[in-house]
Amino acid sequence: MDCSRIKGSHTAQNLRSKILTTLVQYKVEKKIVCAISDKAANIQKALGTLSFPHQPCYSHLLNLVVKKSLSADIGLQDLIKKVSNVVTYTHHSTVASDKLEDLHIKLGSTPKKLKAKVETRWNSTFMMLERFLESKNVLTLLFADSFFEGKSDSFKFSHSEWDSIQDMVHCLSHIYEATQEMGGEKHTTIGKTIPMTTVLMKAYQEEVEESKTTLTIELAQEILKYLHLRFGRVEFDSIYTFSTLLDPRYQNCMFRSTDGLDQALTELKEELKKGSIVPVSGSDIPSASYEGVLSSQASKRSKKSLWTKMDREVITEMKDSYSSSNQATNELHLYLTEVPRILRQSDPLNWWVKVGKERFPHIYQVAIKYLVIPATSVPSERLFSSAGDILREKRSNLGDDIATSLICLHANL
Repeated sequence: MDCSRIKGSHTAQNLRSKILTTLVQYKVEKKIVCAISDKAANIQKALGTLSFPHQPCYSHLLNLVVKKSLSADIGLQDLIKKVSNVVTYTHHSTVASDKLEDLHIKLGSTPKKLKAKVETRWNSTFMMLERFLESKNVLTLLFADSFFEGKSDSFKFSHSEWDSIQDMVHCLSHIYEATQEMGGEKHTTIGKTIPMTTVLMKAYQEEVEESKTTLTIELAQEILKYLHLRFGRVEFDSIYTFSTLLDPRYQNCMFRSTDGLDQALTELKEELKKGSIVPVSGSDIPSASYEGVLSSQASKRSKKSLWTKMDREVITEMKDSYSSSNQATNELHLYLTEVPRILRQSDPLNWWVKVGKERFPHIYQVAIKYLVIPATSVPSERLFSSAGDILREKRSNLGDDIATSLICLHANL
């Protein structure tokens, strides 16, 4: 909607004033359901003074989980720094860069630059380690080159260090996959927050119980600890619980806590009572199960995929839901007990518009209210990054209004 310059210090008061001005300009000041932001103190304070709820960006929280988990082991920090130093060296040394490219060609692989770690970029540690591991054969030959003779041990990696890099890549891959999915902007993401958290916690619990390497187990334990610290109460937050319950891909099947689910259902019923709930006939609700399709979709993926775990959870809960003999007495009960869950790849908003709106008109109003909330601030940060492509050196004299218009047009056309 807007990406514009704020003159003066970015204090909480100035941010608050700019946000309100923009909302009034677009006449949406009374339509905001929730604001999503990173954990920066100024924006948190600014949003805290406004009348609508605000939530932290899910991807930012995952990034903090990774940072805290990796910082718990000095050995891992040193190894990551060692890898980062090598990456930086190959970027700055044309000789090393050329030799790396030549070795790729000799080995018949596509030349790829090593990726650098950037503190402000999510998953950059994972991507750096992953590319470094992918280039292991080339790097081993590179470090054996006479060019590196007499240089420090920074260019020597032992078998145990390579194993540690491999373990880190494996362990961090779950977080990477989750961050990529939750940062989408062409599909609704808020309803995935509880399911994603549930699947991540189960994935890392499995790593703790089933992994054979000490490093993976210890790193998984740290990640699990910080996941519980950051997301342990997510099933008691109505923004997330309503969104998950009203997402026809998940409904009530991905809650870890029965207390959380009970509270969520009670609060959702109260929310629905703000309008009038009327019983509807369940005769026209399809009874065909999506289980076979889901099973087929899941079987095509790697067993290690985070999505395989999620699909299995949905399939298992779906079987239980069809065995229920409870009679539906209102829209919510019908929706939760008789409607087959749609495929995870489906668009829940499209389902509500084409199917749910007619059958559950009162729930529909609440569903579209909450499902439009993004789980992360990634889309807006993507827009901010694109501003650098528009305000480049040859266009540095653009006025503020023109620059804002160009950025918004670029984002919406």
